[in-house]
Amino acid sequence: MHETLFSKASTFLHNSTQNTLYFKEVKIVVPPTWSTHPDYEILPGTFFSNAHVRVDHANPEYKDTPYTLQPGGCGEHGQYIHLTPWFLKELNGKTIEMYGAPERQLVHEWAHLRYGVFDEYGIPGDKRYPMFYNENGRIRPTSCVRDIKGWIESRDGGPCTMNLDGEVDRDCIFIPNMHSNEAKASIMYMPFIPSMEGFCDDGSHRHNTLAPTKHNAVCNYRSTWDVISQHSDLQKFRSKRDAVTELTETLFRVIQSPKDATSRYVVVLDVSGSMNGQPMKLLHSAATRLVEDRIPDGAYLGLVQFSTDASILKNLTKVNNETRLQLSRSLPAIDDGGRTAIGKGLQKAIEVLTNDNGTAEGGLIMLITDGEENVLPFIEDVLPEVLEYNVIINAVAFGSEASAKLEHMTAVTGGRGYFFSNNGSRPASALDSAFLESITSQADIELQPVQLKDEVFTLDEDILTKYINIDEELGKDTSFTITSRHIDRVGDVVLRSPSGIIHDSKSPFYSRDDILRQRIQISIPETEHGKWEVIFRRRGDFPVAVGFAVTSEPVDVRDQPIRVRSWLNEIQLKFPAHAKVYAEVKKGYLAVIGASVTATVERPMGATVDVELRDDGLGADVTENDGIYTGYFTHFNGNGRYAVIARVSNDGQAKLKQGSKASASQPIPVMKGKFILF
Repeated sequence: MHETLFSKASTFLHNSTQNTLYFKEVKIVVPPTWSTHPDYEILPGTFFSNAHVRVDHANPEYKDTPYTLQPGGCGEHGQYIHLTPWFLKELNGKTIEMYGAPERQLVHEWAHLRYGVFDEYGIPGDKRYPMFYNENGRIRPTSCVRDIKGWIESRDGGPCTMNLDGEVDRDCIFIPNMHSNEAKASIMYMPFIPSMEGFCDDGSHRHNTLAPTKHNAVCNYRSTWDVISQHSDLQKFRSKRDAVTELTETLFRVIQSPKDATSRYVVVLDVSGSMNGQPMKLLHSAATRLVEDRIPDGAYLGLVQFSTDASILKNLTKVNNETRLQLSRSLPAIDDGGRTAIGKGLQKAIEVLTNDNGTAEGGLIMLITDGEENVLPFIEDVLPEVLEYNVIINAVAFGSEASAKLEHMTAVTGGRGYFFSNNGSRPASALDSAFLESITSQADIELQPVQLKDEVFTLDEDILTKYINIDEELGKDTSFTITSRHIDRVGDVVLRSPSGIIHDSKSPFYSRDDILRQRIQISIPETEHGKWEVIFRRRGDFPVAVGFAVTSEPVDVRDQPIRVRSWLNEIQLKFPAHAKVYAEVKKGYLAVIGASVTATVERPMGATVDVELRDDGLGADVTENDGIYTGYFTHFNGNGRYAVIARVSNDGQAKLKQGSKASASQPIPVMKGKFILF
């Protein structure tokens, strides 16, 4: 059934993009809990949260209507398409009755996701994107092209009214004539109209710049085809005016993670001369914390180092209490004074993943580097090989001098990029956060821990008390971690639970390492929810910079906590760039609205800057009350990499909304009366 939908959508996409684009390959990932099948490929490292198209229970905002999470601006990729099991189950029945040909709806959503175009229809009762508008005294339905034929009526089937200003009542809707319309565009309007077969352009499918559509507002009145044609998918055909591609049959792969799936990681460490001194010390202590504290039992870990050349420190090793120490002792503690051969490091990582006839596909490479590559082969030389193996690469740019090619590499492999400044206020905690997110990205979002606190502060008094709230949905395997380059100046930390239970250095959950890991950690398997008190003590008279992080896992994956996710639209920025900062605050598909959200942006040259983020649909924010808070960043202090972390608080105005807005398809409107207007 999925194959039929995507095959038909591929044909429709090909036709609607002037015989150019189609779906070459589609991977369908089925849950490990399903019964196995001879046609399934058993492959670890495939996750629901990484999918372009998700099949999941309904978002209350849209029920079974397909939609795309699209927080970015014009021409920017969306994050995923959401289909429900009901939509797929009823493909040959009620889905067609409600939405028309499903393949048309899928291409509508694909254009949101892949090409960053927006809807060209009006919304009943919406002030910004109304269902109708007045053009020179004539009432028209909001659409991409003019002269769409149909009817107008109120939602209850009665007649519509018009006020003295020529505005149609907010409760009125437009019902297109499904049979007599001849308009060929636009798919971003009502793709279920049989005549609609392409996107609005500046030629025969004349784009209507006067219509108050979301696409006009976000894309500065450009046509949808103008935006799509600038995408890299089509740019390669730009020099060939009449270029077409032959439509080929879509290849489908059905993939299933094994029920006992274990994650496979290879950490690739830069030990070149540029890492000399403090960078190497930071990397060694953070990597030691990663190996001894963070990598889950049962996972497989390999280690590679590189400078002028690359070498394997450890082949894939199953992580347990016995092997953690062996792995941590294999970590390099000093640089070797050499040059920077990132390509060689990546090749060795692939070798680790494929040793013993293993498959590299689904493995995760974590690359940490601080320099520009200067030894062949370069990233661009080995990237085609890496892509053939279908591995994911996460890259940590250790300072602003790291190779500018890292972002492209992570993007095309489906990985993530991280950056922190050597001169910033939080290098150790930022590196820990990057490692933690890399590890947890190898699990579906529902299983990932929530980072409740990630801050750096100065301990400049003998006793300092902080507080942290643990929500009722959390409390499993809660970890309080304190790091410092001068951890010996930090006295033993004391926790007091909401019920008054004390966790101090005598607790079985307490551990301290002043030498290698440079951290204090209190890990509690079952944690009370409520307000916790954390008491810090200073040793000596000098102030000390301290990193403080708290993570906790959901008690029940069926009852998800509020999660916060922050990002920049680009990590690598050059002034004057068009930079936006995002923070998503949601509980599953339920948006948290009315919260106070501030993002702290780390810049390439030191001091951080706070940016207030809003969810009001104005300025940088595309959609009001969708739980995604956005703001423009303008405080550049140099070309290079920028990083962000968000803080969310409730000043009494925050509340949970039933559902969250996105870019959605439309069901076919049903006519109850017969009030002909167009």
